[in-house]
Amino acid sequence: MKGTFTSYSFCFIFCMCLFAIITQAQTVNFVIPIDEQQANSGSGTGSPGLGYGYGTYDMATKVLSVEGDFYGMLGNSSAAHVHQNVAGANGGVVFGLTYTSGSLSGTFSGSGTLNTAQENALLVDGMYVNIHSSSFSGGEIRGQILRGEQFSIYLDESQASSGNGTGSPGTGIGRGIYLYNTMELSVEGDFNNLLGNTTNAHVHLAPAGSNGGITFDLTYSMGVKNGVFSGSDVLNGDEEFNLLLNNMYVNIHSSTNGGGEVRGQIILNDHCMTDLVVNENPVVSKIHYGTNIHSQGIIGDGSNVTFQGADCIRLLPGFSSLLGGEFNADIAPCPAAPLTNNNTSIK
Repeated sequence: MKGTFTSYSFCFIFCMCLFAIITQAQTVNFVIPIDEQQANSGSGTGSPGLGYGYGTYDMATKVLSVEGDFYGMLGNSSAAHVHQNVAGANGGVVFGLTYTSGSLSGTFSGSGTLNTAQENALLVDGMYVNIHSSSFSGGEIRGQILRGEQFSIYLDESQASSGNGTGSPGTGIGRGIYLYNTMELSVEGDFNNLLGNTTNAHVHLAPAGSNGGITFDLTYSMGVKNGVFSGSDVLNGDEEFNLLLNNMYVNIHSSTNGGGEVRGQIILNDHCMTDLVVNENPVVSKIHYGTNIHSQGIIGDGSNVTFQGADCIRLLPGFSSLLGGEFNADIAPCPAAPLTNNNTSIK
């Protein structure tokens, strides 16, 4: 096990000594794509408004926390809640949210303690965020709280050709969403300044520095040097496992580089919750962000895990790393919350 510590590491050491015990828990992550089509019992409202959010649920404390943004609504925001019901049906309020009031754009956040029935509903995608407005008192835009993860995709030539590069000036950026209950991965993004015209685009399965077979095809701007890509598919269990280890990538093929001119690994994101509990066994290989991070987790053999805490990281009794596991701890600011791009929206 190794650690990277900044001048703030006194907080890290102090916290380890002060906080001796924390309840063993599993934290479940959620994504919340918000639009008008989901509102009004799935009949839609015709609003141009969009939004995006994320959430975490602590299985020990039964606390659900959500936060996100909304923009471009027709009416000024008048209320915001978490409701309980499946997609396409309206349901009662579970708890209210703090939100930017009287505005066409803003943010929302909040948390609530769930009972057993509510927990069961949450885990099968049976809750949603509803943003009410002066134009639509029943809710102008809405988003199901879906068990899932979010990903970033940065494409360049250096990742292509098994990491040997292609010398292309091309670049690209994209994002992905994976939904656990349906096992569906969706990706979208853009590419620019290729040397050759596009001939194909796929999601492949392989770690960085290696080439792998095609997992699914992408729709893309054909025969151009600048364009967009998108696509989705249902994964199997092995593919899900590799996705969560960052072992999938987007590959843009061209007339100049038939094997792929630019490429980008599909990298698992984490969002910055105020108090992040990481007690999994094993802890997933990725950067775990939080203002304060608490962990009794176990870093598995071959895992590469980083805790990035804005204020404090607390490693508690039970935390360990197996032989061959790599662990880093950094006190550093959390990345900004992801905002929905005005030009793209995964639904």
